[in-house]
Amino acid sequence: MGFDSHTWSRVYRNYKITNSTPERIGFYHYCPASPIALVVTSGCNLFCSFCPEFRIVYSPWVIKEANKYTLMTEILNFVENHGVHAVALYCNSALDLELISDLKRFSNIIAVTNGFISKDSLVSYISNLDAILLRLIGFSESSYARMTPFPDAYSYARELIIEANFRGKLLEVEFYIIPGVTSENEFVNFLRFIGLVNKNIPLHIKRFRRGFVELERRPTRTEDIVRYYNIAKQFLNYVYADIWISPYCDTFCPNGHLQIKRFGWKVRKINLKGDACSVCGERIPIKITKRL
Repeated sequence: MGFDSHTWSRVYRNYKITNSTPERIGFYHYCPASPIALVVTSGCNLFCSFCPEFRIVYSPWVIKEANKYTLMTEILNFVENHGVHAVALYCNSALDLELISDLKRFSNIIAVTNGFISKDSLVSYISNLDAILLRLIGFSESSYARMTPFPDAYSYARELIIEANFRGKLLEVEFYIIPGVTSENEFVNFLRFIGLVNKNIPLHIKRFRRGFVELERRPTRTEDIVRYYNIAKQFLNYVYADIWISPYCDTFCPNGHLQIKRFGWKVRKINLKGDACSVCGERIPIKITKRL
């Protein structure tokens, strides 16, 4: 296939490749409702205490092992057999710079990311991605210290936002509202920062859910999700809330015109005209595929 297997050294103890859509993963502005392949692999450089995919990422048992050459071959076969639009890597994707670089030659590549990546590798990482979904669990050392072993990881994510925006990449950001961790002041500081970078970056207000080793902390209350959503709307043009089957998941242009109607993860209606509002013509930071 044109890629060199001799330079591949990482061994994957576990992985899975599944059919998905951008909405199921968390993207709302990348090719709505298009079929994609989600790849989740073992290992992580951040070790979030509530990882939703901990059974693959952290499992001590070898369930399905592969080297990177074997994994890439399986991914490309999946792409061909299922006719997917893009390959999506999970939030430990910073570990897979070589895999991303070589996959890019054959497919569109999008990634969820924790943003914890060195400055030396950041440009290469961003350059090979068609869209990025950055997952934040706070915006301070104190917040990250309570949920990960790396308090300074948020500053790396901050740099990713700046670099991705500078390079014109389609970027969306998730911000988890974590009971007992997230403070309104910290959240407002984050909003002021991202608003200065680009107020058109879509923001997803995410609900904390128990998982992995975080089994005692309660899930985020809906009223808190709504409160933080309303705060974010004062700073940014595109804000979504993790409230199932509600207008908080729909896309409106900055002038209030409904452009994408969603029902959970399903896209029910797209009113866009290209990448612009069909009513007022306002340009929207979104990539659209041909209608099915």
